[in-house]
Amino acid sequence: MSSTEPQKISVVLFLKRKPGTTKEEFAAHYNRIHAKMAQDCFGHLYDSYTRNLVRSSGEHASTSDTNASVGDDPYDAITVITFRDREALAGMQRLVQDPDQLAAFLDDEDKFLDRSSKMAFMCDQYASEPVSG
Repeated sequence: MSSTEPQKISVVLFLKRKPGTTKEEFAAHYNRIHAKMAQDCFGHLYDSYTRNLVRSSGEHASTSDTNASVGDDPYDAITVITFRDREALAGMQRLVQDPDQLAAFLDDEDKFLDRSSKMAFMCDQYASEPVSG
């Protein structure tokens, strides 16, 4: 395994809950409804689909500025969708451009997401060799 060539391509999403929605309501909707929609539509293209729900900033959060206050969680979920290959990513991009499919996802997002704060990044994934020990 070479660490100089990307092994996979991922989309990393930073998601915030809609104002007035609790963390519990956000998690329930995301995990039970939205994730199922995504799996049903795009799951055949995924290598993995991981939803990382932020517990809370509290004492376990940190910043590089030791004088800064972490405050409220800037995001409620950090989702990583890893695709089998670049062709699979292109397939998802084609599927999501279907007007009916796009409308269904946007309508569902309106129920639990603050779309104005949503961020998505395309990432090349590099793996390191495991440390033997």
